[in-house]
Amino acid sequence: MLLHEQSPYSRTRAGAKPPYHAPAPSRKPSLRISRYRDLESITALGPAWRDLQSQVTERTVHATHDWVVTWYRHLLPLDHGSPMLAAVWEGSDLVGLAPLLVWNGTIGRVPVHRIDGVGHNWEQGEFLVAAGRIDVYRRLLDAVLAIRGIDLVCLRGVIPGSTGEAVVEEAARSAKHDVRSLPYTWALVPCAGGYEAYLRRMSSNFRHNVRRQEQRMAKQGDVTLDRLRGVVPPEASAPYVNRMFEIGARSWKAPRGGSVNPAYHWFYAELAERFAPQGMLDAAILRIRGSDAAYILGLRDGDRWYDQTISYAEEFASLSPGSYLMQRILRRLADEGVREVVSHGDHQYKRRFTNCFVHARHVFLFSRGPRAQLSRLSRFWLPEKLPFLRPTSDSVLEEPHAN
Repeated sequence: MLLHEQSPYSRTRAGAKPPYHAPAPSRKPSLRISRYRDLESITALGPAWRDLQSQVTERTVHATHDWVVTWYRHLLPLDHGSPMLAAVWEGSDLVGLAPLLVWNGTIGRVPVHRIDGVGHNWEQGEFLVAAGRIDVYRRLLDAVLAIRGIDLVCLRGVIPGSTGEAVVEEAARSAKHDVRSLPYTWALVPCAGGYEAYLRRMSSNFRHNVRRQEQRMAKQGDVTLDRLRGVVPPEASAPYVNRMFEIGARSWKAPRGGSVNPAYHWFYAELAERFAPQGMLDAAILRIRGSDAAYILGLRDGDRWYDQTISYAEEFASLSPGSYLMQRILRRLADEGVREVVSHGDHQYKRRFTNCFVHARHVFLFSRGPRAQLSRLSRFWLPEKLPFLRPTSDSVLEEPHAN
């Protein structure tokens, strides 16, 4: 802390002690931790949660009550896990939240009992904390690391060199956890300067491909965009989500001879119903020659836009309809005042529409238990010593393990 040049102590005579002033009693209520382990009690936090999220500017839509509760309801069962939400209260005010799940997974092919953030399959794991409240963030971390019987806690999207990273490392040392991390990157599309400014930031080869794709689509004749956005009643979203699910059933995402898990259908359907009346839903379907060919579902939160899912029907693959649809949406978003498009998930295809990425880390906090240490050695130490053991991807981190 820097002192003012004219410190009040400088006005005392030489050798005299400064006058003693007893500190004023603090009227600030102390912090307390609450844990919630069932969806009903988590849902009941809605009013306080929404009040907190309205005050936090540096967050994503994935930290909002509507998104988290919807994920818990439909996608948590796929992990065979249970909800666990840690909350920090200051008096009657909610000042911090850590939406989590407890589940059995693997790391380094070793079964572990682990904690991840809600939306981990979206590469998410966000804490919702009032601005500047590092003390709240630390209390949340301490509360999570103190849970007994947990081998591993995974925190996603930690920015290297940030205050948050320093707090995580300090909390891990206090809890005697071992810390390891893996690089993670998510995509951003800056739109503030307009669509043409976005194109100028891309390579000349990229701009050439965009023009060529537009020409190829123009030759198809009837190419239209069916889009639902703005404040609309929740029931208006259902037909769009149903059509998107039908496209998904004809896409590369569908298993051979099977269909997409209906849990995702209900997840997106409820997301759409919740966000449509708030004016945050943006659903777009590209139609080619009278048939639904591709879709993208996004959520707009202020001047940021978050993609949720995108896909296309395989019969139109030669036309790259997903890429074409993304460019049409980016052009419109730039005209509509969106400053930034956020696309989580470290996937190579995202380089087809941006060259701007945020570099972060997935941080793994291992307890001192035998399973935790064995998984740490298997996933991090052995591959460093024996390169042929390095996994080709990190998907092993997400494999559910039967009880």
